[in-house]
Amino acid sequence: MVVGLPPLGMMFDPGTACKPFLLGKDARIPVAVWRLAPDKSLDAFIEALESNNVPVYPSAERAIKALSVVYRYHNW
Repeated sequence: MVVGLPPLGMMFDPGTACKPFLLGKDARIPVAVWRLAPDKSLDAFIEALESNNVPVYPSAERAIKALSVVYRYHNW
């Protein structure tokens, strides 16, 4: 699953906001997140994701490439 993060002001708790992403991880679904644009308001949210081993990439291309590597490794 690849998810893009839009540059929005975070008006809620980053720990709570990252729970839907962790559901995919707990279900053993590969999850990669990418930033649509640099936005300081997302920093706490991104730190919460990365501290839970959910990778955040600077572009969709890098997120998709990372998941394709995981897929190829799994099927090797």
